[in-house]
Amino acid sequence: MLAALPDAITAAFLAWTWAAPMDAGRDAVLGGMALVGLEFPALLGLIGLFAAARSQSLLHKLRALVLTGFGLVAAVLVAWQLQRSASSPWVLFSLAWLLVGKWLVFATARRDGTWFADGLRLAVQCIAVMLILVIAKDLPVPRWGFDETTVHQLALPLQPGDPGGLRMAIGPWQLFAAGSLYFAFNAFVSGLLAVRRMAAVPT
Repeated sequence: MLAALPDAITAAFLAWTWAAPMDAGRDAVLGGMALVGLEFPALLGLIGLFAAARSQSLLHKLRALVLTGFGLVAAVLVAWQLQRSASSPWVLFSLAWLLVGKWLVFATARRDGTWFADGLRLAVQCIAVMLILVIAKDLPVPRWGFDETTVHQLALPLQPGDPGGLRMAIGPWQLFAAGSLYFAFNAFVSGLLAVRRMAAVPT
């Protein structure tokens, strides 16, 4: 159950920030943007750890750890770009939060020996995070708290027209909607797997 907690908290945080960004504050909005943007490279790092733990040969382990290193470097670079644009400590906190959550997933799988089930879930998560972000761009997602006045007042980075750096291909309300759905899905699946594990333990 512990591995599902970070994703459940993240989903609730993103939904709240989506609904009331001005109440959450600019730093919280930036932190939410970082949580969604850093998820994919963090996932790649975790998949590399899973592969390294299950590989028998040293060469395969090293190849898997290269993927882990790539994911970590990519996450740090994205965080650095966002931090440079936003100058918010929440960006670094979001990176640390994601890495702690991923480590809990790895530690739980190692403790319970559920490499296959958790590895399959990670593959589904990789597909889901890309699919949800692509779909959110074209769906009539409600803006909720992100009306035009609020977006202007928040002065969010990575918006169209910003000079230099990265760009967001979707609006912040779409990003938060996709993130809320994605992390809620992750928490549900993690909780379901935890229940199945507990049910399988002989009494």
